[in-house]
Order: sequence, then structure tokens, then C-alpha cells
Amino acid sequence: MQSFLKYLPVLLVFSCSMWEYEDQSLPYGNQHPETYLSLIASDTIFAVVTDVIISEDPQNGEIISDTLWNYEFDEPLLDTSIIVDTLPHAFTTITTSRQELHWWGEDPDGDVIGYKYRWNTDSSWTETNDESAIFFVPIKKEFDVFQFEVKSVDNMGNIDQSPAKLVLPIYNSPPHINFRYLSNPLSIDLPEPKNIHYTFPTRTFIWDVTDLDGIETIISIYYALDDTCETCWYQLDAAAHSSVTLNALTSGEHTFYLKAQDIAGKFSSVIQFPDETDENTPNLWVVKEPNGSFLIVDDYPQDTPNNALNWYMGVMDSLEIDGYSYWEVGEKLPYSISDITATLLFFDHVIWYAGYTGNYTYPEAEISIQSFIERGGNLFLNFAVFPDTADISWFPLNQTFPLNPGGDIQSQKLLLPQVTGADTLRIGSPISVAVKGFNSYNEGYQSLYNLQEPEDSFDLWSGSPTISGSYQYPGIPNSGTAILMSLPLFKGYTPVLDLEWETVDQNFTSVLYAINYSESEIIWAVGEDGMILKSSDSGNEWENIIGPTDKDLRDVAFANESTGWIIGKTGTILKTINGGESWISQNSGTTRTLYSVTAISENTIWIVGKSGTLLHSMDGGEIWHQIDIGNSSRLEDIWFSDSLYGWVVGSNGTILRTENGGESWDAVESSLQEDSYPWFYGVHFNQTNMGWICGSDGTILKTNDGGINWEFQETPIVATLYDIFFLNESIGFSVGSGGNILTTYDGGETWNSIYSGVGEDLRSLSMISSKKGIIAGGNTQPFQKGVILQRSSSGNSGALFDLILNNLFNE
Repeated sequence: MQSFLKYLPVLLVFSCSMWEYEDQSLPYGNQHPETYLSLIASDTIFAVVTDVIISEDPQNGEIISDTLWNYEFDEPLLDTSIIVDTLPHAFTTITTSRQELHWWGEDPDGDVIGYKYRWNTDSSWTETNDESAIFFVPIKKEFDVFQFEVKSVDNMGNIDQSPAKLVLPIYNSPPHINFRYLSNPLSIDLPEPKNIHYTFPTRTFIWDVTDLDGIETIISIYYALDDTCETCWYQLDAAAHSSVTLNALTSGEHTFYLKAQDIAGKFSSVIQFPDETDENTPNLWVVKEPNGSFLIVDDYPQDTPNNALNWYMGVMDSLEIDGYSYWEVGEKLPYSISDITATLLFFDHVIWYAGYTGNYTYPEAEISIQSFIERGGNLFLNFAVFPDTADISWFPLNQTFPLNPGGDIQSQKLLLPQVTGADTLRIGSPISVAVKGFNSYNEGYQSLYNLQEPEDSFDLWSGSPTISGSYQYPGIPNSGTAILMSLPLFKGYTPVLDLEWETVDQNFTSVLYAINYSESEIIWAVGEDGMILKSSDSGNEWENIIGPTDKDLRDVAFANESTGWIIGKTGTILKTINGGESWISQNSGTTRTLYSVTAISENTIWIVGKSGTLLHSMDGGEIWHQIDIGNSSRLEDIWFSDSLYGWVVGSNGTILRTENGGESWDAVESSLQEDSYPWFYGVHFNQTNMGWICGSDGTILKTNDGGINWEFQETPIVATLYDIFFLNESIGFSVGSGGNILTTYDGGETWNSIYSGVGEDLRSLSMISSKKGIIAGGNTQPFQKGVILQRSSSGNSGALFDLILNNLFNE
């Protein structure tokens, strides 16, 4: 930087007055003007030689002498000091690069009409009519000295022969850089856990810079990711950049570093995100890899247990969507719109839902959503508190109106389809928040669902108002589909639309105790009075199989499609080798009731029962060996994850485990109070280390170390839980007395109650996927009755999302 930066016009102007000579006897003549600086300094700076470096030019052999010196304000202390220059009129206060200077001139016989000034680094004089200016001294090293002189010019062309001078010692002030306010999230605005900031593989960082020497002196911005090594920094032009967007970030933890550099080469302090010293911001930044083409946007910050998110994921699982991701927004969307836009564009389809009581962040994403749809993305947006028409710029709403001010929309109300291929939906639980209907008369709009007409005085709407519609931009042929729904789909702990499990409409006259769902989609159920049921169509139709006993049957298990066993009261064991076409009795060697059977292979079978009964066969049931475990508790359930690792649970808090194929069984403490041992009814492991137990009083325990240690999981009920089943380490179900069904989508950290539609005890469940499952149970009072529930992915919420995701989004 060779010239000074100067700001004009005048910041402070001093007026001129007629100059009076001390000696008035001298005649007036054509006198030279005189010039004054508003600040006069009297100190002197000495430039003292510290070293002389002699070198030879490699090209021409010329000897080059390079003198180094320091500036001193006092007299040199050493006699050997070589003073190469003296600079009078200097300030002893070291100043910054920004200098505001004022001057004026006086002429006794005329008028001052202008000025000429220069710095010691200038090769020529600069002419001006101004009497002040702001200069940014071109500092190029840590400390330097600059001399300024100015001379006035009068109307006769005379120039001051002794310019006013000023010597300024300048110390370079370092630049300062900060992340722009709120451009990084605050911990209080993040979803749990609040110390982690999750993003997909893009992130924009925004900053502000300052410098006492003037922002113009900042020439470069440097940033680095994860490492601050010398070669890890990327350089940006400070004048052209106040932000940077990082793309194609790898999954995992990251740290972003930032610093500024001025023209003199001085750096600011390095700042970083995340910063563990900042208590207000998260201390981890984690990048998630997008999974699949679907994104669920959780815009429901009040739902800290994530019940709604878990339900939406459950719907996606039930429809067997091939991969999806989720984004928990928290209290605020990202500061940068480019981050919102980039996140949406990682996906083809977005499901965005807002809180049941409002408090959503959606409006800040308007621009990003419109861009997403125009580029071909599909969006489903579900509000609980529907905004006004002005709040949705990308969907053509002509009118919104309240449906139920001051009242509820009761359960069993119908949502009537307006498009071919859509099913009629039924509201499963009352809606107590204000719901709006809407109208649109625009090209490209299609009504999807209308609320049925009012039936009684409790219904506060009129006609059949639209509560869901779709829109495709008519002028953009490759745009995606936008779908709005003003009826909330989830509230508190439960979905609003109908049941996730539906009762099989068939008359079962006996209580059913066990059910088995095979990969071949053949289902077996057994119960009281020797009942054996078979379904070959995933539970839609059932065939009553005549067996060789009328004893109560308690469990059924198959080793493969052909070979299976049924066990029950008075030591009953039945075996089939032809896929259940016929059953033969086997001698168990006991008259005690048998409660649970597991078939590891065609030859290896384990059975547990009353009074500590543990039976084992290694020849397909020809011979049964009774194992003495030294325990007389009633053993309710047995589970093997492979041929070596097995577990047994029962009354009085009994937990047994083996890791050697049953050669020995060890009792396990469950960390429960001795006087409050529950009765354990069910055990399930989805791998060797991770398993769950259910029992009386709504008890569920979990282990992560193969059953050595067990910890309580909180449930919302106190009813007895008879069976538990997990599809993977996250998604699980438990069933129990009084028609209770519990579900979890986070490995049991949160259990939610699902309305089953029945009041009978539910004894057993079996699933082969999130979409295909079966539950069996029944009661003996007031009369004997069996019940079977089938996992519902058609009708209700499943039907709605099947229409949206598999039909409307693919048009």
C-alpha cells in the first residue's frame, strides 16, 4: 500500500483571520503565507542504527548494505549509538493508523486559497482546499514513524516556505474478529442434548471484523477445519468475504477456526466454534450423513420426549420407507438462510410438522421452502396452530377460517377424500386446539381431504371444509408437490388419526395365550381348551386346527417352516414335522404347566414352566431332560439369542442366564428392592448384549451387558405387562392387561401408551417388521373371549402417508 487512504470532506474546520505583524513599522508587501497544524508537538525522535547487514547481489555482484534501526524518544544512552536521523515535532504518545489532522493558514496581505501536504512516504505533494482530513497511515510493520507536513498557498501563488510538520510514532493495532451475533446457535435454543449442535454436511459461518487502525487495513481472513497446522488454513479476501459456506463435510465431530490479518501482517486472536470456554454455546458440533431421500423436520420444541418424532419415524417404518433422516430444529432455525436451503436440498421429500400448541419456527424458512419446491422437492407441512394466509407465501391460500373456536373436534369424525385412490380417515382422539379450514382457487391446487359435515350441536363448523390440499406450480413444469394439512396429526403422547392396531373381526371363543409370526408370514396362535389357530395371509383369515388335546395351550415355537412345538397345561407337549398339518404328543416327564418354549434348531429345544421346571431336549423332543436350577419359582418365559446365550424370567423377580448353551444357569440380581420383586412375564433380546424384561406393575428392565446388570425403564402405566418385543435396538412394543400397548422408538428411554381399542388382556405379540405384527389375548370374564390385533398400515395415518409419500410425491 503506497499511498495514504484519506476521508474528505472536512470534519472540523478552523476559520482564518488577518495576521498581524509584531513589527508594524514594516511595510506590507507580497508576503508568503504561514501554515499551522492544530496539534503541535515538541519532542524529538531519534532513529538509532542497531545493525548493518552487508550482502552481495547474486546477479551482478553488487554489495548491498541494509541498515536496521530502532526509534528512541530519549537521548541515546550509548556513545557508540549511530544517530542516522532526528525527527523534531514528534508526539511521545504512540498512536494508531487512523489519524485525523487539522490545519489552517494565515496570509497578512491576501487570502489562503489552498494547501499542499505530503507524508514522508509520498513522492509528491497533494493539493487540497480542505483544512482537515482523516488518514489511514500505511503501516507495514509492528512499529513505524511517519512525518506529515502541510503548507498553505495564497491567492498570489505564494507558498509557505516552512511547512508545518508533525511526526507520529504509529503502533499497529491488531485486527479483531468475532462470529456475528447469533450466527452460531445458543445452547438454550437447541433440542436435547443442548450441548450438541447437529448439522448435515453443510455449514455457513459469518463474522464481523474491526481494527483501531481502520477496517480498510484488514486484508485477509483465514479459516481452518479441525486442524490449525501451518498449511491447514484457507485464505479469503477480507474486503470480499464476511462469510464462508463449508460443503461436503464428513460425518462426525468438527471444529471451525477463524482469524483475520491486517496489512502489516498482524493476526487477530483465533476464534473457534464450538468453543468449550463459552458457556452459552454448544461444546460439540456433529455432522450427520443424510440417510435416504426423505427428511423429517421436527419443529415441535415443546415435545422434549420426542413423542411426535418417534411416531413419525414409526409411520415411516410401517410404510417400509427405504431410508430417512430427521432434523430437530429446536427453538430457532439456522441463522443463515443458505444453511436451511442447503439442508433441504440434500433430500427429495420433506415432512415438516409443527407443535401441537404452536411455537414453530417455520416462517423463517419460507424462502428456503419455496426454493426447495421450485427445484423439484416435495413437501408435506402439518401445523397444529395453522397460520394466516399471509404467513405462507409459497402455497396459494385465498382464505383460512376457524372450525372449532372454543370447542373440540370429537373423535370418530371422518376426513373425506377428494382425490381418487385416497381412503376415508377417522379421527381417533379429540382435538382441543383451534383448527382452521382453508380455500384456494388457484390453478395447480387440489383439495385432498375435507372434514365431514357437522352432526350435532358440539360441531362448530359448517359445511365440509378443506383441511388438506396439494399444489404444483403451474409455471414451473419440474417443480415438486406442496401439501398442507391444518389438522394436527399428533398431540402430547398419541396420534390424532385412528388406531395403529386393528382388531381382527372374527369370533374367537377361547383366550389366546401365545402367537408366532414366521418370516413366511404364516401365523400360529394357541389358547385355552386346546385351541390352535393358523393364518396363511398375515392374520386376515384364521383356520381352527383340530389338535390331539383339549388342555390349555400356553406357547408355540417353530424351528423352521415344518418343525414346531406347542406346550401347555399338565406337561403337554405337541410336535409337528409337516408344517402343522398334524400334531403328535410327546412325553414331557412332568405334569406341571409349561409356559414357554424356544426352538434353537430341529433338535435343540428349551421349555420352562411351573415350580422351577426347565426342560431340555437335544433330539427333537424324543427325550426331555429336567434341569435342576435350584429355584422353585414359576418360570414364565425363555429366550435364546443363539445356541449359547439364553435367559429365563419368572416370579419373585427371577432372572437366570446362561452363556454355555445351558450347561449351567446363573441367577442374576435385578437391582430391585427385595420386598418389591415384580413378577416377570416376558424377556426379549435382539442381540447378545441388549435385552428387555417386562412384568407386573408396568415394569420394564433393560440390559446392555448381556443380562448381568439390569436398569429400570419408566413406563406410563402400572398394569401387568405380559410380553415384550423389539424389532431393533430402538423400536419396541410391550403388551399387557386391560388392552394396554406400549411403544418406544428410542430403545425404551421413552415408552408411550397406544390406544388399542380393546379392554381384554393382551398376552403375546410377534412381529416380522414394523409394518407386520400381531397381538393375541383375551379374557374369561364376563365370558370367555379371545382377541387378535393386527398391525395397521392401511387406513388412518398409514393410509394418509401412503397416499402422500408413495402416490402424490411420485406424480
